[in-house]
Amino acid sequence: FLRQLLAPPQGATGEPAAAAGEPAAEAAGGAEAATSAAEGAGEAPTLAFGPFSHILMNLPASALEFLDALVGAFDAETWHAPLPRVHCYCFSKETAAPEADVIRRAE
Repeated sequence: FLRQLLAPPQGATGEPAAAAGEPAAEAAGGAEAATSAAEGAGEAPTLAFGPFSHILMNLPASALEFLDALVGAFDAETWHAPLPRVHCYCFSKETAAPEADVIRRAE
């Protein structure tokens, strides 16, 4: 899901979508060519919702289970912005050392 969310949207290069009467395949080919040209120029892909610097995982009972979805989601070849800070809220049943329990489970 995160990889789909972070992928550039169709037509994100600023090229208009298929005009009335224009076949969608031709418009898509033009958009792909423009995307390839933009990537070749070293530009970062455009996200549908704009740049972001934080990821909030506010599912205390299960957030740790989703951390592995972030592994490889920020490829150095396509992600040129600073890496986002991940906030992961969770529960621990440990009373003596809850921080150590969370770190162990997250790793």
